[in-house]
Amino acid sequence: MAPRKSISVSDRIGALEECAIKFKDHLIDTSGVALTAILRLAVAQCARDAVYCKECAKELPRDACLRPGTKIYGKVAAIHHSVPRLEGVSDQAEQVIVTIVHTMVNHQGRMDKDWYDDSLEAISKVGLVPESVQQQEKRHCLVISAFAEIMCIATMSHGINMAFLTMGRPVPRLPSQDEILGGTAHGQGPLLLDWSTILKKAPTQDLSVAFAYHFKQGDIDKKSKDYLRISEKARRDMKVYGDPLHPSICLVFAAEDIWMLHHMESIYYIPEKDMMALFRTRLDPTVRCANEFSRFDVEFVAHEVAANNNCGY
Repeated sequence: MAPRKSISVSDRIGALEECAIKFKDHLIDTSGVALTAILRLAVAQCARDAVYCKECAKELPRDACLRPGTKIYGKVAAIHHSVPRLEGVSDQAEQVIVTIVHTMVNHQGRMDKDWYDDSLEAISKVGLVPESVQQQEKRHCLVISAFAEIMCIATMSHGINMAFLTMGRPVPRLPSQDEILGGTAHGQGPLLLDWSTILKKAPTQDLSVAFAYHFKQGDIDKKSKDYLRISEKARRDMKVYGDPLHPSICLVFAAEDIWMLHHMESIYYIPEKDMMALFRTRLDPTVRCANEFSRFDVEFVAHEVAANNNCGY
């Protein structure tokens, strides 16, 4: 197979910029499952600020060994983070958002089941899910959704930030609070989906699969009223997951965000169909797996990320 022709640098940058604008519009116009539009903007801003937190580097160096049994959520929550305040967010909600996002950005290699469980507990306590949601199973699933939304939005915002910093180009801005307040997402409010009616049985936390809650495609009642409230493009994306090879883990609970994350992955990283070409070509390093990346590029990035997070590759 002949190597694919690479696209130009200017075309590549243009595609990245266009996708960043789509993310900004997504925050303005797309209602989340659990979080308000203001909270979603706060998460995106927190992800931009986290990389500059000197206290994270000072208090928890990446190469520091932690005692066995250390609770990383509490450890990060105790840091006096050197970042700007999040606008329009309560002190308690801000602490939870900052703790989760800074762990993801600066201490990713230390995230474990205890951190996940502690994050869900913290979200449940600080009002990120409205107190008006009283039914226990519905509330529990919305807590899972709130966590998934934080992870999706933080991942996208941080990815855009780092891509443009790496290129030495201006980072595309996030929407202003006025733009959010004038947008569709703020006007409509969060969907507050009732997953207890969408799923035929409660989501599972099976350590043989993942420490995050998950479900399978067969668990979805596709005639459920709340399932039909999910946008068509998000429902299309959900159909990709849920089989034995791809269980619907964690982020699928942020139904209106995961499709945007997958779109961004195809622009900023590699479309899944092209990623699978790596295996079809028996990992031949001379074959391009996408217009933008060779196998060598993928290997190099994977090695550097692993080294930076102190995990083997």
